[in-house]
Amino acid sequence: MSRMRSPSYPSVSLKQAIELVEKIHQANRTNVIDRQSAARDMGYSGLTGRSLKVLAALLQFGLLSKAGKGEVKVTQTAVDILHGIAPLDRDAALLRAGTSPTLFQELHERFPEGPPSENAIRSYLIQQGFADVAIGPAITAYMDTYHYLENISEGEGLVDDGAEIPESVNSEPGGAPALPAKAPLMAAKEGLPAHAFASGIPDLNKINMNIQGDRVLLSGLLDLKGLRLLKKRIESLETLLEPFEDDRPVAAFDETNEESRS
Repeated sequence: MSRMRSPSYPSVSLKQAIELVEKIHQANRTNVIDRQSAARDMGYSGLTGRSLKVLAALLQFGLLSKAGKGEVKVTQTAVDILHGIAPLDRDAALLRAGTSPTLFQELHERFPEGPPSENAIRSYLIQQGFADVAIGPAITAYMDTYHYLENISEGEGLVDDGAEIPESVNSEPGGAPALPAKAPLMAAKEGLPAHAFASGIPDLNKINMNIQGDRVLLSGLLDLKGLRLLKKRIESLETLLEPFEDDRPVAAFDETNEESRS
């Protein structure tokens, strides 16, 4: 009798995914490689149930892309996060990656004012057909990613040096961290009304952004370079807000939870 298979979800947070894709990029840059090599470059022994789940998570965050049968490559989104020169390029890439997983988009659409209680998220996941063993890791990945993007907006570094390879990532279902008070999901900065500029000249090319449901409040003082960077950020926002315009479900990645097929 086969196990019940949960819907697609990342088995690691965005921060963990960035640390792992950095190892792949250091070894291969953006060359096409087979999945077994990618798993070994991350520090795993090869293609195991655990490493397949992590590779699937990197695909869901858009840090890896499929490049052929059983092959992957590091994406430009990952390169922008790891080595982007302009802060706004990195911010846009982070926002794009953090809002890419189908589950995260669905949770944002269901709770547009920000994460509710853990019990509310748990009930929603049960309704969506998640197995008990998958609920804890799914909530943890979602909330850790939410907090990570909030911390990034306050100046936290992208990748911790010397981070250990998470061989035990979600090997056992764990509880989610304490949830924050309700706030706009993935907001890079708290939005500012126009009259806020009266207190002083804002920093050049700093874009303040507040996402509330299907609406976005933007403010900032921009020159031509800033306008070009804003264009990239808007492209990322379009990806985030597409579920509000189009109710069609987003296709899940074929390799998510692949070990459950065997």
